[in-house]
Amino acid sequence: MLGSIKCPVLVVRGTGSASLYSRTADQMTRVLLRARLFVVDVAGHAVMIDNPGAFAGGIGEFIREIATPRRP
Repeated sequence: MLGSIKCPVLVVRGTGSASLYSRTADQMTRVLLRARLFVVDVAGHAVMIDNPGAFAGGIGEFIREIATPRRP
């Protein structure tokens, strides 16, 4: 079902996550049509709690990226 998602997706993974393995995150970004992987150091599965600064920075970058109109 992931392949049917057409909007931009940011897959966020903490390097120490015991729930979202690196291999799974990589597979998700290959299957999702418009996905990008953002890996946060010094974080487990609760990335936004473990490293809020890096999380906010990555989310902000992603939003700026998708909000910028593409030129034909």
